[in-house]
Amino acid sequence: MRDAEAALGGTSFAEEFALAVTSYDSKDFAMIDVINPMCSKGSSLAEWAALRGFAREEVMAIGDNHNDLEMLSFAGIPVVMGNSVAAFENVRLA
Repeated sequence: MRDAEAALGGTSFAEEFALAVTSYDSKDFAMIDVINPMCSKGSSLAEWAALRGFAREEVMAIGDNHNDLEMLSFAGIPVVMGNSVAAFENVRLA
């Protein structure tokens, strides 16, 4: 996956996307999210809530990974799963 990340980052159009890389070394597993840099789970959830008339305080989001941070930060009720990435161990949201 490191090779894939380097290859993606080295493309001539790399500025057109963002990469979110998660590695679970103990599980010999990694994943790469290739996303539009103007879009995130957080911005999508905010738009979804606004279109339906929900205040952020009324929104619960559940996440476990780096790509969930913006969504959890938006939500009035953020829930971090017990099996989340180590970086979330001491995260205080909202």
